[in-house]
Amino acid sequence: APPSEWKTQRPSQEQYETWRQEVAAFAVRAASKARAYYTAYPKSSHAQEAHDLEYQMLMTASQGGDETVASRLREVEQERLEDPATPDEARVRIRYTQIRREVQARQQDGREAYDQAMEQGARKLVAEFPDQPMAYRMILSVLSRKSGEDARTLAEQLSDGPNVPEEIKKEVAGQLRKMNAVGKPLDIKFTAIDGREIDLSAMNGKVV
Repeated sequence: APPSEWKTQRPSQEQYETWRQEVAAFAVRAASKARAYYTAYPKSSHAQEAHDLEYQMLMTASQGGDETVASRLREVEQERLEDPATPDEARVRIRYTQIRREVQARQQDGREAYDQAMEQGARKLVAEFPDQPMAYRMILSVLSRKSGEDARTLAEQLSDGPNVPEEIKKEVAGQLRKMNAVGKPLDIKFTAIDGREIDLSAMNGKVV
């Protein structure tokens, strides 16, 4: 966790980077110890916990900017994906992380290339895990970056998808209602203080 004093005093960029490097270095050491444990005691009841800890610490080190763990991180991810004992919830998180890394690498190519890579990655994740909500969450992120007919087309695809979770469909339905309301007169009627009946839809195009 960040130093407690940072809650009241914002750190300098140099302080933040130093702390980030220290966290990454600690994570590298922890990952190494976890690997040494399950290698030495593969039948231990804590071996799986050590496997999980290694992956978590490699992720932390990678996020902290340590590029030396990239190769080992990819190896561990592949091992977990190929392991039949790995549950789908864990698999989709791993694939999500991999795809996000691929997308982030396109950020320097501009918004269009980034958005295209993000949509391709999101659709790939949905194709691999059609029953996992996290995959559709990534599609929602793509939808939030679209506008006009592109946004409407994607929203309609999500609303009609047979495997799309109900909570996702509800969110998409709300966005479609907003899209459909654009440019339409407000259907609001009320009685003014002077007793007149006011219908805002009848005032569409009028100067009031």
